[in-house]
Amino acid sequence: MFIDNNTTTQELANAFASDFPYLKIEFYKKGHDHFHGSPKNEEIKEEKKLSEINPELSSGELNWEKTMSVDRLETTFEEKFRLHIQVFRKSGDQWLQTSKTDHWTLEKQNSKALESESFATK
Repeated sequence: MFIDNNTTTQELANAFASDFPYLKIEFYKKGHDHFHGSPKNEEIKEEKKLSEINPELSSGELNWEKTMSVDRLETTFEEKFRLHIQVFRKSGDQWLQTSKTDHWTLEKQNSKALESESFATK
């Protein structure tokens, strides 16, 4: 996906969710340590242009692959765009930060959530 100053948090979140329907990304004001969660009070709740979050945003291509780990994705957002994200996995009717399983691939996270969803509906 090509990211520029006019890309919004919602557009990016929607694009990610279309590839991984049982995962979501949320944006934060500050970064977090590897394999740690982000505090709720740092979450950016409203839709914003990415340039509002990082006025020095450099345009570029962002590719997420199903074999990419959550940690790698979060680090890529940080290093390439200076954007702070957290990946969440659906578990029943809740969304959980994946902090303890950030070493898992996006595909494994999404599959685990699908299993949880299937189990919950039985």
